[in-house]
Amino acid sequence: VSTQSTWGFFDLVRLYMVLFKALVVLLATLFCIGPARAQSNLTVSQTFIKGMHAGLGLQVNYTTLGQVSDAIFKPNTLVNSLNYMSQTSSANKMIGCQRLYLLFLQLGSSLTEAQKDDASIRSLLNDTYNVLENPQDFIYRADIYKRNTGIDIFTKLAYCSQLALAGDYSDSGIIFGNVVGLLSGCLLYTSDAADDLLCVDLGGRRIIKKK
Repeated sequence: VSTQSTWGFFDLVRLYMVLFKALVVLLATLFCIGPARAQSNLTVSQTFIKGMHAGLGLQVNYTTLGQVSDAIFKPNTLVNSLNYMSQTSSANKMIGCQRLYLLFLQLGSSLTEAQKDDASIRSLLNDTYNVLENPQDFIYRADIYKRNTGIDIFTKLAYCSQLALAGDYSDSGIIFGNVVGLLSGCLLYTSDAADDLLCVDLGGRRIIKKK
């Protein structure tokens, strides 16, 4: 009986040691991840643009990112614009598209020439301008992309809007950057000469993937 009691005691000690080590690992993980998530206390604008960089597969330049004015991407303006784009009505989608286009024009005009020369921010702005400049073309691209892949761009934008509404501007930016990346690789034009290209005709318009 005494032997069984002794072994039970040591088993209990070993169990406490295992639990203690697990607690140490957990605390170490939390303290390592915490500062990374709160990296430089980015503003709403900076967080959204940083997310877009990730969604577009671009490297973030924190010097350029730090110059993004928070007055441009105000939470209510951003959420409302994304919400309009995710609605069923084509008119509302176009309104949302126009509002976001104006936001990015303001972003571009707020940067210095040196910042505009940054490769990542220049690529982000050019792709976004290309996708948002013509709201009707945006809807055409999204519709054709859905025909080709089965992926609904506006469902993505609805989720993007929900994340922004919940204050998750990082993941919202990632999804929006992903949408821009998906649609910026396509070129709309009117022609009947797109014989063997990867394209779909839509009311006389065709879309092809850039090579």
